[in-house]
Amino acid sequence: MVLSGYVPTEAQARIHASRARLKCVIGGIRSGKTQSSTADFVWSILRDHAEGKGDPRFKPGPFHKRMRPLLCYWCVSKDWGLLRESITYLRDAWPSEMVLCWLEHEGALWLRLPRGQVLIEFKSAEEPEKLVSRAIHGVLVDEAARVDPVAWPNIRGRLTDFRGWAILDSSPYLGRGNYLYRDFIARKDEDPDVAIFTLRTIDNPIVSVDEIARAKEQMPERYFRRDFLGEWDSWGASCWPEWDPAIHKISERRLMMELGYPGHSLDSIKHTFKGVFVCIDCGYSAPACLLVIVQLSSGEFIVAEEVYESGLLVSAPDAEKRTLVQEAWRLKRKWQIGTSFAFITDTEDKQARAQFDNSGLYTFGANKAIVEGVRKLATLLHVNPATKRPRLRVLDACRNTCDTVPRISWRLDKFGDPVEGEFALGVPLHAADALRYGAQHATRHDDDGVPKRPVTYAVPGGGLRTGMTRG
Repeated sequence: MVLSGYVPTEAQARIHASRARLKCVIGGIRSGKTQSSTADFVWSILRDHAEGKGDPRFKPGPFHKRMRPLLCYWCVSKDWGLLRESITYLRDAWPSEMVLCWLEHEGALWLRLPRGQVLIEFKSAEEPEKLVSRAIHGVLVDEAARVDPVAWPNIRGRLTDFRGWAILDSSPYLGRGNYLYRDFIARKDEDPDVAIFTLRTIDNPIVSVDEIARAKEQMPERYFRRDFLGEWDSWGASCWPEWDPAIHKISERRLMMELGYPGHSLDSIKHTFKGVFVCIDCGYSAPACLLVIVQLSSGEFIVAEEVYESGLLVSAPDAEKRTLVQEAWRLKRKWQIGTSFAFITDTEDKQARAQFDNSGLYTFGANKAIVEGVRKLATLLHVNPATKRPRLRVLDACRNTCDTVPRISWRLDKFGDPVEGEFALGVPLHAADALRYGAQHATRHDDDGVPKRPVTYAVPGGGLRTGMTRG
């Protein structure tokens, strides 16, 4: 039996009942969008077969892998890593007697149906210019918002010969500046071929209400609304709307009173810290920035000191000139920073990293992913309802950091929608970049509150390992 064990929810049943040519299934994390889109893809193939559709050039005969199929379909995703889930769903969807063969090295699944052979090809959109040549009867685009915008016109062109159909599933990734929102969501009332369906995480009976409530506490509201409610309109231009100077900016005196050390300075209670590290964004004409971030015994983070200055070389033979290396050593001695990867610096400036390393300051390459880094910092700035405090605050003496963070925004496209992942010009990013590196480092082992599912994967040298993945 095809799709044995799949029982659609009420929300998923609306997707399957639609006969729209272009379906967009927008869903939150673990909302069942991939499962329901795959099911609709399978049933659409069977419907094409039942309605007598097919390539008129098809010639019945013994199967060979270079033959022209009766019906041909694509399953496309951003890369092969994301395609694995679709491959698993689609291979499991068909009973063994209907599967002719699975050509893993070609990414081709051949099926045996009464009127002839059917081909499903799995395609990566990493090189969108290669998504050409073949005419297809239908396509499933998984996590469509993450696919290169150049890929969709190529895919759309493949559907022309047979007036094929498309199913695009995605989370509301990158906000309204994404091509999926612009070409589909925003035009749903103008194009009769387009139908939009939204699935929420709460619609999935497998995910507990407690897990969703826990995520809502841990996550900034805009990320929760996007990831769990599937909303496109939760996004604004500001990168960190969570920033509130009354909450995130604090004087050293007030902080010390809060910690129970009135009259002390923060560096005088170093013995109570869980850790200290320095984040470095190098520059010469543009200012360089070094931020000292301490982790308190409570697990909260404090930006304790900043060095923000232009005209500083990384190192210099003249010992009298101030350099970034000298400033880093001064901070190391002042805050008693250890030697093991306590200095987080830009991975692209290899020469600067080498100069730090040669001076005895062993550096750790920063994770520079913009979208992920902005999210990590937003999560640290989010005020947890349980504690009434954010996990990260900044001393008011760090003036450039306090001034920069609330001013950083996304670039707006020609329609006025923010393009997540591209910073607007005009505001210096140096302090915000250093802070973003620190947020990535500080939360590298954190649970982000998003429900996980178990996965089993092969490891080099043979064998299997079980882990957890999100989404």
